[in-house]
Amino acid sequence: MINLKSILAVCVSVAAGLVYAAAFMPWSEWSGSSIQGGRNAPGVDMPPSLTAHFWINGWNVTMDIVGVFLPGWAVVPLALAAAALAWLAVSPWRPPRFLGPVLASVGFLQASLTAVLAASPGMTVGIGAPLTVIAFLAILICSFAQAIKIGPRAD
Repeated sequence: MINLKSILAVCVSVAAGLVYAAAFMPWSEWSGSSIQGGRNAPGVDMPPSLTAHFWINGWNVTMDIVGVFLPGWAVVPLALAAAALAWLAVSPWRPPRFLGPVLASVGFLQASLTAVLAASPGMTVGIGAPLTVIAFLAILICSFAQAIKIGPRAD
């Protein structure tokens, strides 16, 4: 019999899969011309019209937030851990009630800060950043609903 606890666990799992897929999608693009003076290496002349495009995704970005370096790929284990906790909450073993929502909150905060940084001037936002934020919002809502529904004595 399918119940609300299982449906919420499926929703968290689908959103975690979306976070994993969005980590491979472009989060932001930065385009720049050759380094000032027309050189990119000592003694090598580059045409001034040469531009380079840099794509940032979840696997190749690191954020510096108040001196703490957070790798972009950290959102993937947070989402997968929240999904694992959602399934454990359906099983007879009960994990700590609000551990899933706390992990989802941390992931949502990191994804939101990354999306804000991806939207900084001179950069173009890709599909991965807003998709990660939306997926973590879904994880957050479903895991909170599951934590409220599945209390220590609820069944």
